[in-house]
Amino acid sequence: MKLAFSTLGCATRSFEEIVSCAEKFSVGGIEIRGIDGKMNVSELLCFSPENAENSRGLLAQKQIEPVCLGTSCSFHDEEKLVNAMLEGRRAINVCHRMGIPAIRVFGDKIKSPDSLRDTVERVGGSIDRLCEYAAEYGVSVLLEVHGDFNTTETLMPVVERNEKHINFGLIWDVMHTDREYGDNWRAFYDLFRPYIKHVHIKDCIRAKNDAKPVFTLIGEGDIPLEEIIYSLESDGFDGWYSLEWEKHWHPQLPEIEYALPGFIDLVNSSVGFSGGKAEYMPGLR
Repeated sequence: MKLAFSTLGCATRSFEEIVSCAEKFSVGGIEIRGIDGKMNVSELLCFSPENAENSRGLLAQKQIEPVCLGTSCSFHDEEKLVNAMLEGRRAINVCHRMGIPAIRVFGDKIKSPDSLRDTVERVGGSIDRLCEYAAEYGVSVLLEVHGDFNTTETLMPVVERNEKHINFGLIWDVMHTDREYGDNWRAFYDLFRPYIKHVHIKDCIRAKNDAKPVFTLIGEGDIPLEEIIYSLESDGFDGWYSLEWEKHWHPQLPEIEYALPGFIDLVNSSVGFSGGKAEYMPGLR
């Protein structure tokens, strides 16, 4: 089982500090989303042409894989589409330089019911073009299940448009699915599981009335993570489980070191899920 964490949980730290954290917890991958307080891909100095060789060398020395490069590219807004495509291409170039296999992009928002069809078409077409560019560099384009693109209605047309690309896939953010489907998550999963290439793991106490969900440590919230991971493993999922600890957006959260042990234990123990409490199987870590 391949475990990673997003640098969103420690985005103010240096590249060396982030790699050291992964090594300390025996986590084999890092998902890049913020380093040294910089969120823009083009501002990540450790991945610049003059520093790329040293950064690749550090990763190789510590046996840590850079598994995905998180961008801010979202394709719902027609006025910002050109800039989003440029950002996507720059990120793909960085991936090629650094040996990162994939970038993350968004569909994001449906501004009104009347705009649904046009927005979905715009998102699908933009990803289609970006996949063609990325294929030249051996990079995949992964659409995150996020925002208004977390339902069958919005995602399926995009998937159908792009399933022809072997370098297209989905990042399944289980919390975004939970907001829409809750314990009926299989209504989503059974349709999209062939396209899930990467999984964001986080947990929360579900929203009640008009309140927002409350983040918790992994395994302490309402999301049926053990059942979800068990199903993925049973169905042959071979991608990364990535802890997305959103401290950058929610600074009140504790440091990522507090979240990693529970994440590691829960993912590893989920292979023993039997409909109740998962039984930890030694030796899997």
